Amino acid sequence: MYGVPKFKEGVFLKFKREIVLSVCALLTIVTVAEYTPAMGAGVQQMGSPFSTVWAKDSINSYKVVYNKTEVGVVADAFVVEAAKEKAVSALVATLGYTPDINPSVTLVGVHTSDSKTILEGNALAEELYQAYHSGLGVVKQEAYVMKIGDGFTVALHSEEEIKEVLKGVQSHYITDKEVDITLDKDQHNTLVMSPKISMLDEDRVFATAGAASEPETSNRNKEKTVDVEFSDRIMVVKAFVDPAEIKDVQTATELITQENAEAEVYTVKPGDSASTIASANGMGLSELYELNPVLKQKEKTLQIGDEVVVQVSQPELSVSAAVEITYTQAIPFTTVREKDNSLYVGKSEVRQEGKNGTMEVQALVTRVNGQETGREILRQTVLEEPQERIVVEGSKPVPTQPSGRLMYPTVNFRMTSPYGSRSGGFHTGMDFAAPYGTKIVAADGGRVVFAGWKSGYGYTVDIDHGKGMVTRYAHASSISAKVGQAVKKGQTIARIGSTGNSTGNHVHFEVRINDAPRNPATYLK
Repeated sequence: MYGVPKFKEGVFLKFKREIVLSVCALLTIVTVAEYTPAMGAGVQQMGSPFSTVWAKDSINSYKVVYNKTEVGVVADAFVVEAAKEKAVSALVATLGYTPDINPSVTLVGVHTSDSKTILEGNALAEELYQAYHSGLGVVKQEAYVMKIGDGFTVALHSEEEIKEVLKGVQSHYITDKEVDITLDKDQHNTLVMSPKISMLDEDRVFATAGAASEPETSNRNKEKTVDVEFSDRIMVVKAFVDPAEIKDVQTATELITQENAEAEVYTVKPGDSASTIASANGMGLSELYELNPVLKQKEKTLQIGDEVVVQVSQPELSVSAAVEITYTQAIPFTTVREKDNSLYVGKSEVRQEGKNGTMEVQALVTRVNGQETGREILRQTVLEEPQERIVVEGSKPVPTQPSGRLMYPTVNFRMTSPYGSRSGGFHTGMDFAAPYGTKIVAADGGRVVFAGWKSGYGYTVDIDHGKGMVTRYAHASSISAKVGQAVKKGQTIARIGSTGNSTGNHVHFEVRINDAPRNPATYLK
């Protein structure tokens, strides 16, 4: 029609459906290419370890980005996953451990005209390996990590250093034994090792109070360690750690023994006492006294600003030892008391002095960190028997009635003035000088009729012995007898002094019959 060939119309009509679909598809591709870059969209495909970003222009390759840094360009996105796996495996093989990294990458669609810049799988794996390695930060180092108890850990370079540290710890408390330490694998977990101590030089003996070369016959204490073990559970494993965490032998030993740790002190403030200090620091009063032995005696004089120890660092590892100790020990003597009817009641004499005996003791002592926690006596051998102390005690009744025979009124005396005439008048008694405080005793049994101050006599005691006889004891420094008291012959009634009208320490002694003075020398026996 209108000069148009029929075959052309027929061709259009014949392929009308295919032409329409092709045009629609082209419009869809152009729309996606226009939309995605404009929105800055990145699509994380489900199950894919990398992100994909499509470029606006025509795409024939992909840029691989790790940690915001371009690693390389690949023609096929599907080679990336295999390259990542190779890179991670190579990194693990180099380091010896699986590093804590995120190997994910981002793919950016690009157009590349230079095929020489396109990386194949192995080349990409090498570039990824370098990128992963440089992003590690700290490269861990193989070490031996020792765990003590539930918390403390320390890392060292080798098994030998672990053994050296453990030997150093035990040598703080055990000085008479050389030990060997082995690390045995745990029967339940072969990755874990535990130390075992074996003692060497079994014949060495250590003298605690003298040189090691001292003869065996010495009486000084001797010790022999028979068993050593670590009280806490110890586990050793090989692991990769930050190199900064690996310690040398000396540092590790000091950390475990806490030998250089300083005690924690508390400074006394106004109103503080031992109990408030203990409570404020979460400890018992007995524990505070144990750390500060002088505190209990000085509690009332605590001064503001004083420093009190409230905590002492304890070692991280405890060493337990069983020690056989041999020492000599005194056997205390006993006192035997015997009666003697030739002595008055109240009198006693030492007939034989006592003497301690000696025994040799062998004991098994348990110590933890050098402090004794238990002792078992194994053997006791008597070397010398003790000698009894024998004391005889009087059983003869002491008469309170006068015997008619007078004893001297004091001891260790010197007569300084007799009875009778002397310059200045008549002396009605006898003077016996003795040191101040020497006892004055009753010359015979009787009853006290006066005890107190008597004018020029000073402190005076008068005793009535019956039948008109009274004895007087004057110039005393003090009086122990009381009026009405029955006293025995030889019983202390006062003390030598120089009270009243007196010159020098002495006792003025009178014998009065029916209140008339008589010469005491006549009655003294």
